[in-house]
Amino acid sequence: MARSGGSPYAAILLVLCIFQVTDVRGQSTHPIEANALNAIKARLIDPINNLKKWNRGDPCTSNWTGVICHKIPSDTYLHVTELYD
Repeated sequence: MARSGGSPYAAILLVLCIFQVTDVRGQSTHPIEANALNAIKARLIDPINNLKKWNRGDPCTSNWTGVICHKIPSDTYLHVTELYD
C-alpha cells in the first residue's frame, strides 16, 4: 500500500512553527514596564538622540535601543529584563 502525502512529523513541525510565530507577534510589553520606560525617557537628556526609537511602538517588539526583553511563562507579556547603553 502506497503512502500519500508527506511525513506526519513535518506537519507537526509546521503547526508548531505557526504557533510560535503567532505567539511572538501577539505579545506586547507589560503596560507598567512600558509606562516606566516612557517616564525614564521623559526625564533623560538625550542630546545625540540615542533614544529616538523610544517614541513609537512597543518597547519589546519595536526594538527600542538598549532594551532587552524576554517572555516569562507565567503570563502573556514580554518583560524588560535588561537596559544597556
